[in-house]
Amino acid sequence: MLLFAHGLVAQALPGYAPGRAPVLYAVAGVIGTSLLLVVHEIGQWITAAG
Repeated sequence: MLLFAHGLVAQALPGYAPGRAPVLYAVAGVIGTSLLLVVHEIGQWITAAG
C-alpha cells in the first residue's frame, strides 16, 4: 500500500493536476489509497458472503 500511495503522490497526481502544493498531493494520495483498501476489503467480504 505504501508503494501505491507513493506512486500516487510522486507521479500520478502531479500529472493529473500540476502546480498544486505537495501537501495536497500527500493528502490526496493517503485518501486515495485508503479508499482503494476499503473497496478491496468490501469486495472480499462480498465474495466470502456469497
